[in-house]
Amino acid sequence: MLARARLRGSGPERDACVVNVSSRGLAVTADNPPRRGEIVEVVVGDNRLVGEVKWSDVRRFGMILRERISVISLISGDSAGVTLKRKEALRREKARAAADRSSIARKFQFVVFAAAGAVATIVAAEFVSDGLQSLNKAKAAMAGQPVVQVKSRSR
Repeated sequence: MLARARLRGSGPERDACVVNVSSRGLAVTADNPPRRGEIVEVVVGDNRLVGEVKWSDVRRFGMILRERISVISLISGDSAGVTLKRKEALRREKARAAADRSSIARKFQFVVFAAAGAVATIVAAEFVSDGLQSLNKAKAAMAGQPVVQVKSRSR
């Protein structure tokens, strides 16, 4: 991989070139590379990568990064950030939002089913009441008692 970069933190800011990258470190070429043990910042596009120099020679140095990065995001120039902690936080935030939407849908579904259950209970109660009135009329007629006509409810 070759990517233009800016080197900060050891002497004046200067041009650099990232020649190798992993999730935990970089190999970089630059004029007057920093010394071993120095903390430097390498800026690639919109991404700032901070780490400690682990080895250095005449034109190159290797550094271990403070945070793990997504190599694919760095290579593709992703401006949303390449640190895996930031990417994980974004993923969690999206998952939380999806869970919230799902929770609202479940609550709405519960209300709809509860209302349907209430309506079904009322209809069943009316049906049973009408049936019991018919049985009471039949029982009264069989016992020889006068049958009282009750006005039917209009529906």
